[in-house]
Amino acid sequence: MDAFERIKENPEMIYLVRAANEDNTRGFLGGEEYLKFKTVYATNPLEAIRRMNSAIAVCETDEKKKRYCDECVSLESAVEREIIEARGFRYDVETETRMGIPSFLLDGFVDMGYYGNDMWRTREKILVDKKKLGKHLAYAKAMSIMFPEKSIAVAARIVVDAMNFNTGLALRFAEEKDFGIIGLNEFLEEEIGVCRHFDLSYQLFAQEAGIESRIVKGELGKKPNDHLHAWNMAEKGGKSVLVDSSGSYLRHNSGNSITRCIMIVEEFYESRCYRKAEGFGKHYKPHKPHKNFFKYRRLND
Repeated sequence: MDAFERIKENPEMIYLVRAANEDNTRGFLGGEEYLKFKTVYATNPLEAIRRMNSAIAVCETDEKKKRYCDECVSLESAVEREIIEARGFRYDVETETRMGIPSFLLDGFVDMGYYGNDMWRTREKILVDKKKLGKHLAYAKAMSIMFPEKSIAVAARIVVDAMNFNTGLALRFAEEKDFGIIGLNEFLEEEIGVCRHFDLSYQLFAQEAGIESRIVKGELGKKPNDHLHAWNMAEKGGKSVLVDSSGSYLRHNSGNSITRCIMIVEEFYESRCYRKAEGFGKHYKPHKPHKNFFKYRRLND
């Protein structure tokens, strides 16, 4: 059964499809309407998500908003799988490895890290399965709808609240899986991760808020060849925003209390974000995007 068959009589999904299409028609969903929606989503998924989020925001009650957020995440996952198939990716086996990290992470995305093949692999491949991530994605969407002006920070806070930074436990968990393909949802369920798990999570949560962002991989530190790190760069009102949800810094409050703060730096240009971050003792050195690799793979319904 394709996505259209699953959603054509679901009133909540029909409402969302028509919101993305900017249509006001009523009744059952027609095939042409769905094709228009799929085209809109494939062309500019973030805009489609923003339109659907705006439609959810005017729902009468919080309970209804939550229900629509759940259905919206399911709808996004269903249509993304069709979009992947339509683009000619081979769905019977894993696709070939591609360079660069996409700015929008579709369902079935696999982060291969710095390796184009499996030789000497010392880290896992991370799979995005939006159905298994559904509760986290729906929550991120709901919170961004409730606090639209703070959605960049809200997405980062959700990541930090859901996951503890622990290199040893994350490595041990990957070793137990033989450094194979591991779902990001598994790390969230274990509540452990390192920067790459934090940043993939942030990218996905930001997408649910309709925020333009991307993952940046590089190094952190003053010296050459400092330790590998990853962070996010988001866009807000024409400005660049550096978001490092795993690279928090300590703020000393009055008295003896200390608050751990997420690194969020907003400037007009990305380069200025890096210079400003130096004032907090953080020295970011991004790698070129083509050093990173990804695949898409078939996911079971």
